[in-house]
Amino acid sequence: MRCGRGTNVVDAACQVYGIYIAKVSAATDNYFKLYDDLTDDTTAGDQIVAIPLLDTAQTVAEIYPGGLDFGTGIVVTQHTTSIGTTDGSDGGNGFLVIGAA
Repeated sequence: MRCGRGTNVVDAACQVYGIYIAKVSAATDNYFKLYDDLTDDTTAGDQIVAIPLLDTAQTVAEIYPGGLDFGTGIVVTQHTTSIGTTDGSDGGNGFLVIGAA
């Protein structure tokens, strides 16, 4: 999955059990984010995950043994700050481990 600008990757309730993200190149600060939504990546209350990607070629793996609940779906995005909504430019590539709700 390429971290896009508000890309819907799941359109139903689900759980996230793992995240792997690798920053492509630049050292520009970006935050990989997951929103509990079908289309929108700007509602602060829908943001479930924000992973900082601050270094060149940085990789991050996170595991959630009990799963993170997403009641609506998942929108993946990248922003320039952890709580802002300005789109970033180097959010990385990776994958999610997803299961049924």
